[in-house]
Amino acid sequence: MSIILSPKIASFSELKTEYPARVVALEDGIALKGLSHIAIGIVNLMPTKEVTEKQWSSLMIASDGWIEPVWIQMDSYTPKHTDFSYLNQSYVTCEEVDLEKLQGIIITGAPVELLPFEKVLYWKELSAFLDRIMAANIPILSVCWGAQALLYKRFAIEKYELEEKCFGVFEHQLETLHPLIQNIESPIYLPHSRHTGWREKDIENEEALKILIRSNQAGIFAVEDQDGNMYWSGHPEYEENTLVLEYERDIAKELDIQAPKGYSEIGKGNWTTTRQWHSIAQKLLGNWLEEIRNKERNMETVKVGLLGYGTVSSGFYNRLKCVKEKVAKETGKQVIVAKVLVKERELNSLPPEIQKIALTDFKALVEDEEIQVIVEAINGAEPAATFICSALAKGKHVISANKAALACHWDKIHEAAHLGKANIFYEASVCAGIPLIQVIETLKHSDKIISIEGIVNGTSNYILSAMSKEGLSYDDALNQAQVLGYAESDPSADVDGWDAANKISILSGLAFHRPLNPQEICKDSLRGLKSVEMGTKLIATVSCLEEEPAVVSLKVLDVNHPLYSIDGVDNGVVIVTEGIGTLKLCGPGAGSEATGTAMVSDLFHLLKGGL
Repeated sequence: MSIILSPKIASFSELKTEYPARVVALEDGIALKGLSHIAIGIVNLMPTKEVTEKQWSSLMIASDGWIEPVWIQMDSYTPKHTDFSYLNQSYVTCEEVDLEKLQGIIITGAPVELLPFEKVLYWKELSAFLDRIMAANIPILSVCWGAQALLYKRFAIEKYELEEKCFGVFEHQLETLHPLIQNIESPIYLPHSRHTGWREKDIENEEALKILIRSNQAGIFAVEDQDGNMYWSGHPEYEENTLVLEYERDIAKELDIQAPKGYSEIGKGNWTTTRQWHSIAQKLLGNWLEEIRNKERNMETVKVGLLGYGTVSSGFYNRLKCVKEKVAKETGKQVIVAKVLVKERELNSLPPEIQKIALTDFKALVEDEEIQVIVEAINGAEPAATFICSALAKGKHVISANKAALACHWDKIHEAAHLGKANIFYEASVCAGIPLIQVIETLKHSDKIISIEGIVNGTSNYILSAMSKEGLSYDDALNQAQVLGYAESDPSADVDGWDAANKISILSGLAFHRPLNPQEICKDSLRGLKSVEMGTKLIATVSCLEEEPAVVSLKVLDVNHPLYSIDGVDNGVVIVTEGIGTLKLCGPGAGSEATGTAMVSDLFHLLKGGL
């Protein structure tokens, strides 16, 4: 097993000659078919790119399994020692790299350690890229200045200039048992070349960090954070003559530099060392790569298809990126958004990462056997309901935020779920920022729900709050809500009670197994209101008694009513049960973040319950 390299990489021919059976050519950026491998992005910040490429490739060749390095450059900096055309054909920029295809990231050292981080020309670009990597929860191995930069970024741990450059090969001790250092015994030797370092107490005082390898002479070498990211202060990738070449370079510049520790000069200009580290470096890197492979082997991949990419879908996508690693750790399943269905006219306006997985044919999405979960966030009852039923009938679980589709086609959707032996989840469809559906699901099994009433539409609640508290007219309050993004240009669904009727229909179907036709629910409208009293709310109500019809009505609540204080765009629901009595829940009812979080919560419960 070994490495998949592009023939465009400078050291390809040399490595292929030295390791003919271990180097495979990557043709036109596509790995050979049938070759299972992991892809590791390498952010090469070193001045001599070609030398660093060969050093890291040589280490990877010794590891088990096939590895494809993806070389990454800073777009905001032009290197002085590498031809620009070479970088363009052999590297990708931080913006161009597809993180979905990477299983790990290596960040190399850089000759900028005496500069404050913010003064480094490419700091802004690198910092933004680190944000993307961490959001995607990709394991990071950082080296020398790269490690200092990541520690500063994550934990605000500063680097400090040393009195004398840490330069040479030093003895190190293993501090603890850890997969990174398995099959390795103390002492080990590792090279360092740096003018700055960490204060050990800063590392020791940070609870999220664990020290793995330390040297009495060179200080802390290896640190791991709580997310499994690695920080190596030295240069294990260096070859035996690298430190000597650096020494000779600095002597030629007439710099004040001591010979590298651990080296002896045998005759003029002939340096040697008995302190060998290459096999240790291969084991350290190999163990890190093996941890990545174990994670890939042991974790089931769940592929998700999105229907639509508007406010709700993007909220789900972004929230999932933030908690992807947490979901993986708690469920043992790695979630990948594999495809996104959009309209053809929307393709060019999508973010680049979504464009790569976008398609316009629902049939191609629903018939993809690898897609196990559909996340639906299309406006309107149709074609959403048809899409939902088709997906459920094919055995795909569906997570939906579409109250109109659920309310108008409740029985049809649940019949499709039964037929396909799949599940429909819809926490985001009613009061998205409140875990209302989960609460009702629990209560209906452990208690008897008597009634549900609530402020379930944030737009109408905002308008009524503005009219009663600020004295605005209906038209002025509506206009203000539209300016702030709380109301659509056509506010009919909100101000005429249709949105609330859809939601109370869903709650009736869930709590009382009695789905209602939203068209048959009596609805009050806000249109034509001249003024309103304090405590005026649009209340949706449903009871366990069939003879008591569900209604969406304007009410003036008493100051002691649980919903009296629910103002602005917030939602509030009161559930009356036989056992608990009165239960009040309140929170944001809509918005990209609230809705996206609710949908991710549904996905978590689906994964936790087993697919």
